[in-house]
Amino acid sequence: MPPLITHKSRQHYQPTGVKCKYCGMVFKPQGLTRHEKSCQHHIHNPVDREQYTREFEEEVKRVEQKIDTQSTVWTTATVGDPGPAGLHHPSPFHPPGITNTPDPHVWGPHVNDELDHVEHFDDGADAVQAPQPESVGSGSMASGPLSSGHCEVDPDDISVVEDFKTVFHPRSIHHLPLYQSAAEFGQEAKERAVKDEAPWRPFRTAANLEFADIANCAGLNARDVNALLSLISRVADRNAEITFRNERELRQACDRAAEELTPFTKIEVTAEYQKQLKTFDVHMRPLWDWALDLLNNPRLAPHFVWDAQRVYRHDGDTYKRFYTEPWTGDRWWEIQSGLPQVPNATPLAFILYADKTRLSSHGTVKAYPVVTRCANLPVGIRNGEGFGGGCVVGWLPIVPEPAKEEHKTGWTNFKCVIWHESFAKLLDKMFVRLSEVGYKHKCYDEVIHWLFPLILILSADYEELCMMTLNQGTKCKFPCPECLNVFWRVRNSDPELAASFDRLHYLHGGLWGKHLLEELKKILNALGREAATKVEELVSDFPRWRDLAHFDTVMHITFSDGNKLRDLAKQVYYAVLHVLTPSASPEGYHWLRMLSTYLQIDSLLGLDVHTDETLSTIDQEILLQSPGERSNIEDLKTNWDFPKVHLWKHVTWDIRMKGVVRNYSTRPNEKMHGALKAAYADRMNGKDIAKQILCVDHHSLAIKLLRSRMEAVEEHQATNADEEITDSVAETSDSVTGAPRHVYLGSPCQPVAISEIEGAHQTDRAFENFSRKFTDFINTCVPTYAARGCTLIGGRGLDQRSR
Repeated sequence: MPPLITHKSRQHYQPTGVKCKYCGMVFKPQGLTRHEKSCQHHIHNPVDREQYTREFEEEVKRVEQKIDTQSTVWTTATVGDPGPAGLHHPSPFHPPGITNTPDPHVWGPHVNDELDHVEHFDDGADAVQAPQPESVGSGSMASGPLSSGHCEVDPDDISVVEDFKTVFHPRSIHHLPLYQSAAEFGQEAKERAVKDEAPWRPFRTAANLEFADIANCAGLNARDVNALLSLISRVADRNAEITFRNERELRQACDRAAEELTPFTKIEVTAEYQKQLKTFDVHMRPLWDWALDLLNNPRLAPHFVWDAQRVYRHDGDTYKRFYTEPWTGDRWWEIQSGLPQVPNATPLAFILYADKTRLSSHGTVKAYPVVTRCANLPVGIRNGEGFGGGCVVGWLPIVPEPAKEEHKTGWTNFKCVIWHESFAKLLDKMFVRLSEVGYKHKCYDEVIHWLFPLILILSADYEELCMMTLNQGTKCKFPCPECLNVFWRVRNSDPELAASFDRLHYLHGGLWGKHLLEELKKILNALGREAATKVEELVSDFPRWRDLAHFDTVMHITFSDGNKLRDLAKQVYYAVLHVLTPSASPEGYHWLRMLSTYLQIDSLLGLDVHTDETLSTIDQEILLQSPGERSNIEDLKTNWDFPKVHLWKHVTWDIRMKGVVRNYSTRPNEKMHGALKAAYADRMNGKDIAKQILCVDHHSLAIKLLRSRMEAVEEHQATNADEEITDSVAETSDSVTGAPRHVYLGSPCQPVAISEIEGAHQTDRAFENFSRKFTDFINTCVPTYAARGCTLIGGRGLDQRSR
């Protein structure tokens, strides 16, 4: 039982407590910290200390008198009148305030805040202990310190009843029931704030903490953080200036910058289904207007390539042809040969990509962006992320599929009609007309070309290519007889010739991720847990390399990231070499041979330059593919003749016609989905999603344009600075004859005599005999800068005037 308030006339309960380090009095542990802070303040101020002592003694007397009065009331009620029915009468064995069954009318004494949880003892025999306050910790809903306006209930006046009563567990530090008014109930304790001179620590400054909070909330990566800190540093050094005061001014500035570019417009597309007209919204930026934005950009002008080329390399005996960019393929040559007979008639070729993507993590919000690239630009610009790279030019409608229309041919044809009618808005009449008559354009070199726009490449996965070419996928025997294909309206844009092979969907995420990998899991399950465990351990122990994803499991891979699946295939091959042996698993060994062929073909297709020899090697590897034999393993695939394997037979034709595979890869286009998803996650309000996302994308394109101009100015300034340095170096006597003009050999530090170094470090033992040590270093460690066997510095040491 905890210690109670003791009095001369009542039973003495031996108290327990801790002494205050300032005044020496004993206090309960629960109130010691609070008392020490108050005591420390008064101890350091003599005047306050005297006043504090006087107030303390008066408070003790007041408590003693109140306890005496309560004791008289309790004794009278116990011995004389039994009191009202239901009133609890304390006995000598149950002192006041400590009851196992507290009653609403039992009164617990209230004391001043300074005496909360405190016991005071005289060094002699008598001791006065402050009674326990009726309060609990701040964590309870019914907790909270009693306010100064709290009404004390007279023990003789049972008609005064508070609104709320809280009874604590017998083992709690709070023994008395707590009575509170409606205003007090549920109020948490207001602790006195501890003064902290630097609450932002361990951050060096408060601004550092604020920046960390913003970066964390915004999800900035390392590149973004470094760029932002660099800008802040330049602003602080007065090398840059930011005038934005809020987001509104930033948005207005982006709107003004975007006025230079072709904006998005919303158009309605209507089609009939079962005698009902259905309308869908299409957001588009006309393809020809986007092309003019590129043609009128002076920074891109020098990089356009107009004419078809056949390039060769001499191998020591003869010239061998090779394929790289789209204009090195035969398709470009054929198109330019068939153009009208006008001076400098050249193709203006486009690459189109379209694919659905999920914007929300739960997949209910989807997008259908259309991305275009100009095939006349080099791959470094075309597949890059700056201005001149991929650009979103359309946002196609996603036609829902009601349950009653699912798998119906009529509804499938209706979706195809909506897709091609929407795409026709992107390829407007101007684009179609110019593909026939051409567009007169003066290039940066003052040469006038007649440009004929066309669709050279369709970059998409298998499902989208079926939509683009209007066939029925695996059940197709001939194209759609209704001739609704929008690409046939554009001259030299045959969709079947434009459809191209894609490594990401056909190999990494297709043949390997959805077929070979799944077959491996079946084989390992048939071999038992030991085989699967060994393979996963070997994959986990695979050495780590830069730009190579690392894996700890194989059997439970569920992601669909083509880049990671590509890396996994390389590591699994080495992990299963000692597991899938001919004796252990004939089916597994056959699978291993197929994986070997797959990896060789994938490596060959990934080359940036192809020759007739490499293309012949690809054809030979494809011929090694053969269907597996019948197996006892359940559901093991034995027929490998399906579209994503068949498409390999056309890849060498694609390379000869349109250049290497990276020219029509969907990987850079799929990467653009990330920016659209980020815009949806971070900047959308859930209304008119397409319009908001495309506005963000339009602003991003405008910023890319301005950044390209700034980079051009910076490059020009850097070039002029290099020329000035070269000219100044050429005029000095220390310039090196025969060295490149932009290179200057020497140290940025001023020359200093060795004697000065030794004199400045006389007390440092590391510089003892510095002249001799330096001589030995030069003669021993730098022999490559002099003729062999030649001593650079005399063996007797340097002259003190040497530098």
